[in-house]
Amino acid sequence: MSRSTTPTRSVNVLTCAMLAVLAVLLVPAGNIGAADYHVDQSGNDSTGDGSPGSPWRTIRHALDELSAGDTLYIHVGTYPAGGDSTDAYTIPTSGSSGSPITITNYQNDEVVISTAQAGFVLSGKDYITFDGLVIDNTTALSCIDAVGDYITIRNCELTNGSNAVKCSDATTYTYLL
Repeated sequence: MSRSTTPTRSVNVLTCAMLAVLAVLLVPAGNIGAADYHVDQSGNDSTGDGSPGSPWRTIRHALDELSAGDTLYIHVGTYPAGGDSTDAYTIPTSGSSGSPITITNYQNDEVVISTAQAGFVLSGKDYITFDGLVIDNTTALSCIDAVGDYITIRNCELTNGSNAVKCSDATTYTYLL
């Protein structure tokens, strides 16, 4: 005696399978594809890949590699703003809602950005988080020139600038924590 599958049972199995596929497709991706990168003064911009074992040397090089959701870990040391130049660090790309770009110290290392210009300039860049940095501005300019939305500055020490954080133009939702 053979057992046959009823049409109702087949429909139920098919419906469950379709719902499972839809659930996977509709769940927000979040930070899928987000990467962690590292900068260390002993690193190398030419041969490094930004990993902990092969970090880049300059923050400027690392900033050019970042995408939404990425985290840049800066290892212990004093870094001149702009790296090899006297310019401020310019953030070239935005994060996004739920996937900010985070620039932070590595494992509570003391990271000092020493600058004769603004430390970081965000010209229309959004969803950027700074965490655990010391930005020492020696010429009375802004430590962070935040011309963007959803900028978070957490656990940072901003010293010797006439404006620790300069918010201008259409800057909204800048958080100092």
